[in-house]
Amino acid sequence: MSARDDLWRWSRRVDEDPYGDLYGDKTESLLNAFRDELLPAWEAVYEPGNVSDYLIGYTNAEAPAKAAAEAWFRSQYLSEIGRLEWDEQRPGGQHDAWFDLTHVEPDGTETGPGITVRRRKTS
Repeated sequence: MSARDDLWRWSRRVDEDPYGDLYGDKTESLLNAFRDELLPAWEAVYEPGNVSDYLIGYTNAEAPAKAAAEAWFRSQYLSEIGRLEWDEQRPGGQHDAWFDLTHVEPDGTETGPGITVRRRKTS
């Protein structure tokens, strides 16, 4: 039985009892399993600070996620970029791998543009 089948059965039960266990533990685990089945584990995200994260894209591996993040970053610049480096960070929460992009400008100044590539833990 797949997570898709479980989610379908769960949605039928909610239709019958709309005030049932809508946000309980079983619902959370079903939604996580459904997400794991449908979405690739690697994601590239732009985190501009104190506002919501912006999804750049999902991929099935680390290298394409980093390439998508770098391509998106380059598309936002009109001037010379300099060098881009990936710094491994300590993962936490729902992720088991985490990399932050560092932008080294032509004059040697290092900045963190807020771009992250991370791998979601599967349930």
